[in-house]
Amino acid sequence: MRVAVVTPYHNESTDILRRCHNSVINQSYRDVTHIMVADGDPHPWCSKQPLEHMVLPCNHSDAGATPRAIGALSAFGRGYDAVAFLDADNWYEPTHIETMVRIMGSSNVDAVVATRRIYSMDGSMLYVDDIESHPNNDFIDTNCWFLSKRTSRMMGFWVTDPSDRLVSDKVFYQACKANGLSMAHSTAPTVAYVTRWAWHYQQAGVDIPGDAVWMMMDADRNHIQVSERDKGRYVPVT
Repeated sequence: MRVAVVTPYHNESTDILRRCHNSVINQSYRDVTHIMVADGDPHPWCSKQPLEHMVLPCNHSDAGATPRAIGALSAFGRGYDAVAFLDADNWYEPTHIETMVRIMGSSNVDAVVATRRIYSMDGSMLYVDDIESHPNNDFIDTNCWFLSKRTSRMMGFWVTDPSDRLVSDKVFYQACKANGLSMAHSTAPTVAYVTRWAWHYQQAGVDIPGDAVWMMMDADRNHIQVSERDKGRYVPVT
């Protein structure tokens, strides 16, 4: 099985990009290509690495949704059997792709959903997530998807109305459910997710950092990120 991992990026540091890329090239499963998609601001480091570097002409300002869809469609169009997504500030455990390939091969499903560990911005592990990385819940985090080529028709659902740009993963998951995609779940926590979301710290029962963010809605029902001190001015997302 040929696997492509698609990573949108925009203005991340070299160290962050390197950590992400190293986790892909050091997978125990070897038939993996890393596609890094510059969302309007290409980093010169990427052009020097053993990866595919796609450069889009402008920043789409949609949390990576458009470059994610473009990268996935390119991979499927060139014959890759499966696509996974990895945001630039996160990483995979070394057995992640091997685990996904094994489960997809044994279950013959359209998609496998991985479990993730939540990490704080200072690198501390907070908890193993069973809320946002499980196919029975409201949505699946982007980094947990492992999609077969049978899902290629779904990639356009990543691109949402601008008001929903911060919840494109939820929109995509709802579309997958509505279209009857079959899914399996991996309980092994092989995805590492570094969070700025305040509710993850709340879920872990630790102090919320001052630079954490909440998901809220403004007066026009647009999804926005706000700081802890400003959250009382907006409507919580439910």
